[in-house]
Amino acid sequence: WEAEMTKAFEDWASISGQLYEGCEREECAWESLSKDVLDLLQWLRAREPSAEPEERSRPSRWLALSGADAGCSTSTLSEVCSQLLEMDLHQRAHGFIDDGRAKLLRESLEVAYVQRCLPKVARCCLRNSAFMELAELVVGGCPALELAVREGQPWASWLRHIFGSFLVDVATSNQTPAYALSGLLADNPSSGWLALRQVVLTYKDESHAFGSPLHAAVASHHAWLVRRLLQARADPHVRDGEGDSAVELAERDPRGTDEMLSLLKAASNPIQAE
Repeated sequence: WEAEMTKAFEDWASISGQLYEGCEREECAWESLSKDVLDLLQWLRAREPSAEPEERSRPSRWLALSGADAGCSTSTLSEVCSQLLEMDLHQRAHGFIDDGRAKLLRESLEVAYVQRCLPKVARCCLRNSAFMELAELVVGGCPALELAVREGQPWASWLRHIFGSFLVDVATSNQTPAYALSGLLADNPSSGWLALRQVVLTYKDESHAFGSPLHAAVASHHAWLVRRLLQARADPHVRDGEGDSAVELAERDPRGTDEMLSLLKAASNPIQAE
């Protein structure tokens, strides 16, 4: 799948380049790409675990994946989603809107959501130089990434969910991903990254009692991420689904550290935080 999808995206890039140069006017790129991605989606769609081979293509339930197959398929799906998202945001910024491409991306993201691999989609985006360029690509006086997260834009809620779930995943796995600092948690972000950051910091994760990334970082004792989120202006007073703020979680945690509680209390006091 990796080789086939890489070839499909290379073909798309070549045809897209010809389109921009005015050498090709027919929308033929997505015909090939759509087939490959739809084949992948069909393979991921569910079936009864005991179904006979000829019945496995019925898209009635999600396929229960396990072991190496699950890791391989979700990695491929994540790459597909990130590439499609980057392509659509770039082209949409230039006024190229394709309903077929949008439908394909929406279906891919829905599968990724069910397979719980949206954090992987975010990682693929953050490692994709073309996606990173969206924060600097100014069209009509506004960076493409800033425009994409505005309310009413087609992928705004998905971007919030993708990168919000990524920060929660970083917190719960206690990772310190350096590549996140190149955009989402950078010290001096561009206006594009700043716009995405503002909507992501208020993300509520339904799998963790509707807590924010800051709640997840506090609960996981991830001091590095707590510090970075507070520096990014995460609100320590935002309450989770249980009605608790991040400060209150830290105060009740017997395993919490004085350093983390001090950081949260300092952020709660605007004068002290400054």
